[in-house]
Amino acid sequence: MEANQLPTKPGPYYWRESDRHKWDRVFEVQLSHSMGLCVSAGFCYESVQQRGGQWLPIPTAEELVELQDCKKMVDEGQEAWGVYCPSGQLVLTGDKSDCEQQVDYMNDTDIFATHQKYTCEPVTIVRKAKR
Repeated sequence: MEANQLPTKPGPYYWRESDRHKWDRVFEVQLSHSMGLCVSAGFCYESVQQRGGQWLPIPTAEELVELQDCKKMVDEGQEAWGVYCPSGQLVLTGDKSDCEQQVDYMNDTDIFATHQKYTCEPVTIVRKAKR
């Protein structure tokens, strides 16, 4: 998520008014049936659109572990596998057997069913040169 995008899902976020300010405010973004995504602002709630500013999601412990695993794959040049979705989206997985299990599950499950199939393919991870 870009730092200037509004939140798209509930959870904890850092917030700042603009680039000139520090990331020092943490909000718990909640879903309200009447307001959509909102935050507690003192004694009332306001929508994230109304608050504006810049938002940065705080990753969960599971997301941090996944990010660390991806970084390790890049640093150590490990083999990586990816689940390619019919929409063109790629989801990285650690090894081929894990990838194949996910693909089998997704291709056999009604909620993922499409006329196109999910596939498991090797992924080349390249570290971008620092400029």
